[in-house]
Amino acid sequence: MTAASGTFHPNRQPQLYLPTSNARSRWGDDHLNGPAWSGSAARTLEDQFGLDEFIACAAQRSTLFKAARAYRTTTVFARLVRDGRLGAQSECDIVQEGSR
Repeated sequence: MTAASGTFHPNRQPQLYLPTSNARSRWGDDHLNGPAWSGSAARTLEDQFGLDEFIACAAQRSTLFKAARAYRTTTVFARLVRDGRLGAQSECDIVQEGSR
């Protein structure tokens, strides 16, 4: 992913995302768009808990408690809730600078 075409700058820390101008929402220059923040969550969950035997992401539900702001470092904290024979369930928190 490059800064010219991606929504986040390349980064060495896999759960840390630095938004590019492509991540801006149409609602305002200071907001992240939905695909940017939900994509960062899906990518982190898949990187940490994805298995070849399972479907990558069968369902994703998101709830925003605050507007996701652009131009802030965004970190995704993921955890495994359940790991069973037929499937797994994980969840994550998306936290921006100084908001935890």
